[in-house]
Amino acid sequence: MLPSNPLVSVIIPCYNHGQYVMEAIASVQAQTYTNWEIIVVNDGSTEELTNEILSNLNMTGVQVIHTRNQGLPAARNNGIARATGEYVLPLDADDRIAATYVEKAMDEFKRNQEVKLVYCRGRYFGARTDAVPFNGNPFSLKDLLLYNFIFCSAFFRRNDFKAVGGYSVSMKGGWEDWDFWIRLLKDGGNVFQLPEELFFYRAKHSSMIEDVKQNVMLQQRLGEQLFSNNREVYFSVFGSPLEVYRQWQQLKQENDTVEAARQSVYATASYRLGHILLYPLKRLKDFLKK
Repeated sequence: MLPSNPLVSVIIPCYNHGQYVMEAIASVQAQTYTNWEIIVVNDGSTEELTNEILSNLNMTGVQVIHTRNQGLPAARNNGIARATGEYVLPLDADDRIAATYVEKAMDEFKRNQEVKLVYCRGRYFGARTDAVPFNGNPFSLKDLLLYNFIFCSAFFRRNDFKAVGGYSVSMKGGWEDWDFWIRLLKDGGNVFQLPEELFFYRAKHSSMIEDVKQNVMLQQRLGEQLFSNNREVYFSVFGSPLEVYRQWQQLKQENDTVEAARQSVYATASYRLGHILLYPLKRLKDFLKK
């Protein structure tokens, strides 16, 4: 039975985002659900402003961890290692959440004990202000293996996080959330998307995701690592390397025809594993045999 008011740990990794981090913190402090803790992880920031802000941060319910630079997956792991909450919400230092996000997510966990992950719909702010595209279909592990439609700020149980070993540091260059969702959900569990825009993603011209989108070699390396980390589940769902390849090809063809508005960080072809690994079939088959 879920406690009436379980503690939620909000983990905010921060690398040189001092100009934004207080907005992220304020969005948590404004929650209608009040049983939370915030853990900010200063991941070896080199920027003077960031280090000054985080070194002097002294707020009730907020703790700051200072580490050497280890990358985003390790920073999240370091924060969650300090967490005491039953539930976890990762929140990047330059993003924000709506005041009712935690409350509505906890209501869903209380309503359905089979739910393993809760997220919402989102909207960009900053360089763009349109809605973050979302998958309106019921959750499917098969879909998740082909493209990531769940942004990083989703709720999960800390025990489930421990059970799968946390975020993989092998995904340091990006897609650490995609890899984590696959490992979290490969053995079952329901996923629920709140039908409201409760997450706000700061759109900037330069970011980790934008950097990956512009770097084909990095995309290929991350795609290979993602596939290597989850080879067994890919084979169990698709049956053969040829079927995986065929599904990727089909997905790419389908999404090459969608309207430009859907070409976003979570729906763009360069964020799909199919697009990443669509080099010659022999190359893919050789890799899958490793």
